Amino acid sequence: MRTDSEIEIRQICSAEDFGDALTPELRAPEERLREAVQPGGR
Repeated sequence: MRTDSEIEIRQICSAEDFGDALTPELRAPEERLREAVQPGGR
């Protein structure tokens, strides 16, 4: 039996939460991915 359902996706952390542990080398791919999935992105 199928029923309609709703899924809510919430952001639970951000890059700033990782402080100095998120080095520029780790930050760059995350920023590229974020830009790619934004509406109007690549």
